[in-house]
Amino acid sequence: MPMFNNLTDLDFFAGSSVCLDCVGLLRILQKSPCLKTMKFFQGITLSKEYENDDWILESLPPYFLSHLKWIEVGSYNEDGEDLSALKILLKNTVVLEEIVIFCLDHFEGDLWKLANLYKQLIEIPKGSQKCKIVLK
Repeated sequence: MPMFNNLTDLDFFAGSSVCLDCVGLLRILQKSPCLKTMKFFQGITLSKEYENDDWILESLPPYFLSHLKWIEVGSYNEDGEDLSALKILLKNTVVLEEIVIFCLDHFEGDLWKLANLYKQLIEIPKGSQKCKIVLK
């Protein structure tokens, strides 16, 4: 597989959420040394068998985790798979400046659900101490 040395922005417009432990995704990330932003328009998940495995991103070169500055996640669902994927990203990205999460319509108007999600996210140990979490 070739290197994607000029790839700085990666957008996923898949018809469904992207699975963080997908071999194809991990291969692309391994070959993208300058990646600064990622957008998951239909959300991001993690297979149930990997929910507690932080090692999923260990196969990525150190430059990946030290260049990624911005992540956008659309169609966030409140199931455990989405939160598990976010935990792994937040724990392992060391220069992440901002993660923007678009909540599904069933969050709309429910401040308790939004506050609970925000509380869960800020309690996650983060690789980047300056990471801003934005819920929309």
